[in-house]
Amino acid sequence: MGRRNFLIVGLVALVFALEIPAAVLGDMTYAESTFDTGMEGWTVNPSGGPGTASFTWMASGGNPGGYGRYYENRVGNDVAVAPAAFLGDWSALDGVGKISYDMRLHSHGGGPIDYPEFVIAGPGGSARVDVGPWGGPGYSWATYSAPISASSWTLLSGTWDGLLSDVTSFTIDMDLRSGIEYWNVDNVAITYIPAPGAALLGAMGLGLVGWVKRRLA
Repeated sequence: MGRRNFLIVGLVALVFALEIPAAVLGDMTYAESTFDTGMEGWTVNPSGGPGTASFTWMASGGNPGGYGRYYENRVGNDVAVAPAAFLGDWSALDGVGKISYDMRLHSHGGGPIDYPEFVIAGPGGSARVDVGPWGGPGYSWATYSAPISASSWTLLSGTWDGLLSDVTSFTIDMDLRSGIEYWNVDNVAITYIPAPGAALLGAMGLGLVGWVKRRLA
């Protein structure tokens, strides 16, 4: 290996030795649904007794643009089911990622409202996290989020590391009260949260690599 290539490889190794999350050096979004052009693969998984549950696309009135509207008039535990884009190996998100979404109460028949909830599952286990309580004033949009870290979630089965290695199911609990209810959902996203200063270190490292390449050209 020539002197020039040796220096370049060494600097690249130094950048990664800083243990900077790869996402900091590129796209910060793992997966996202804005519902601006349709349901983007989201479905509803109804359960429980007789009645109806649906999750349909509305072209306007979202936060902003389109959104998904959930309707339910049954007893059960209906959930919104994420598409494949949200699934897979979440290991790189552990401790540096979060799940968020916007929700707005459209209407309901009264009574107490439960906490919104995320549930993830896979061959390695399952876990849940409350992301409430519901706090949207009146009928306005509110954002809910949860960090992707073992300390924030309740492990239901398996192990945290085993679960994150292959997430095959991600759902949002939509049945937040008994009786008829309508909920609007928008901007579901899984994003990376860079450590303080990591973005700057990453940019400096890549800039240094580029400078050396130019000097040795």
